[in-house]
Formats: sequence, structure tokens, C-alpha cells
Amino acid sequence: NFTIQNTNSELKRMFREVFDEYDQMQQRYDHDTDHSTVIEEQKKWNKIIQHELDLLKAYEGDYVTIQFR
Repeated sequence: NFTIQNTNSELKRMFREVFDEYDQMQQRYDHDTDHSTVIEEQKKWNKIIQHELDLLKAYEGDYVTIQFR
């Protein structure tokens, strides 16, 4: 829950959480594809990436709304 007092710390926490998830996935990708040099693994990852992007379509937009309580 966001409050005026904790907005900055909550945003930092959320960023760290997302960045850690990104970093783990990037490491898996690099390991599986040997930095995109293993063609068959790259094809699998292309499908994984497209699926993940499709899941995010609901969040497309130019703004974010934060509700304070």
C-alpha cells in the first residue's frame, strides 16, 4: 500500500524486485542460448519472450496511477 510517506521506498522496492527477476531470466537465457549462439534454444526463447510480452499487453499505456490511502 502506497502512502505519501512511503512512496519513494515502495517504488525502490518494486524496482529491485523487478530488476532481480529480470537478472535471473537474463542469466537463464544466456546460459540456455550461450548468449544467443545456440539456434534451437534461441527459437525456444523467442517463444518464451513473445509469451511474456503478450501477458503485459494489458499494462500498455503512457501513465501509471497511484492511489494513496
